[in-house]
Amino acid sequence: MLTIHQTQQILRLHQEGLSISAIAREVGVSRDSVRKYITDPDADIKIKPKQHRRSKLDSVPKAKLKTLFEKSGGNCVVCARLLSGPEYGIKIDQSSVYRYITSHYPDLKVTKKPVINSFNCEPGEQLQIDFVWLDVKFKNSNDVVKIPVFEAVYAWSRKLFVRVCPDMTQSSWLLSLTKCFLQHGLPKLVLCDNDVALVKRSNDDNCKFTAAFYWLCQSLGVKIRACRSYRPQTKGRIERAGRYIKENAMAELNWLGVEDPEDLQNRLDRWIIEVADRRKVPALHGISVAEAFKKEQSLLSPISQERREKLMIQCGLVSVNDAAFIELFGERLHVNYRLRNRKLYAYVRPDGHGILCDLNGNKAEEICICEASMHAHRFEDHKTDPVQIDPPIPTPETLEHSKDEYVPDPDLVALSEILGAIK
Repeated sequence: MLTIHQTQQILRLHQEGLSISAIAREVGVSRDSVRKYITDPDADIKIKPKQHRRSKLDSVPKAKLKTLFEKSGGNCVVCARLLSGPEYGIKIDQSSVYRYITSHYPDLKVTKKPVINSFNCEPGEQLQIDFVWLDVKFKNSNDVVKIPVFEAVYAWSRKLFVRVCPDMTQSSWLLSLTKCFLQHGLPKLVLCDNDVALVKRSNDDNCKFTAAFYWLCQSLGVKIRACRSYRPQTKGRIERAGRYIKENAMAELNWLGVEDPEDLQNRLDRWIIEVADRRKVPALHGISVAEAFKKEQSLLSPISQERREKLMIQCGLVSVNDAAFIELFGERLHVNYRLRNRKLYAYVRPDGHGILCDLNGNKAEEICICEASMHAHRFEDHKTDPVQIDPPIPTPETLEHSKDEYVPDPDLVALSEILGAIK
């Protein structure tokens, strides 16, 4: 292809009467090129018609193809499946059918994919909860560690709450959910995943929740609902939030480095305030998440002091050893001696206060656990430096609160009387 300057030079020299050979030597091109541009100066700028590309559907008569397309309801997926059947035997995908129909038969209308309407709800109506696994690279370590993080999103304002957890047990679910309630307020409905810690049985008609999860939300007046199995679109807000944390927060935190899980929690809390809360929400007329949540928080039910005192987390069974000690969240607690060698249920509040109940649900004793230990340890973690403690010898003073009545030894009573008589 020659430039515009070369083409104009060829035409000018031809008008001056030079021969084709002389023009070819002067311009530095072949004689055939000179003849081509003298004959048609616009040879390079002409648009050649697009050549027809053969398709597998060319073998199908137009009438049959139109009938097949109309019977399939204009759905290219159905049309491709019918074409691959025994009647036609044409292996073709839906994209090829769509391109062929739109290019060869523009009068036929192709059915478009249904538009999924965006999810909308009222302020304060719904809270979506889930767990996300984050790949964290701690400082002074080249290994990537997977950390479970509880995440909750208020559906209307997109307000995010996260809590770094040691595991995904029921205590981590309920303790994290309670922290969210205490920090931001109570929604009307909690939409959860079908995790075994929350849901016992789930189907379209009937859903049975675990006793602890149901007891917690019912005592606060919050309704609960589980999303449909294998349908993450039901809780799209929380699914998108998990991806947002991975792609935005962790990309920055792993670059800067994280000291430990506590440092990860502090950095995530700071990231929510400085980054996530400043996002503009197009569906809410471009206001930020912080501004939207300020409006939504006024419609959330705060937890009253009476409810706050009664709010507890069911953690599970604990065993009392022969020395009347139990171990919870990495701490060793002493309980009443009459509770030794028994199995008890432990109920713990978010502030660390709780109670022990027997298997019948009767209150046995109150306990208190350090809140930092609850955050750093799991429910079943034992104390890291166990100390051997000998069981105390039962005396009338230690058994005065016990159900077993103290009966003195008759021989000791007789011996005491004899010694008293001698004196």
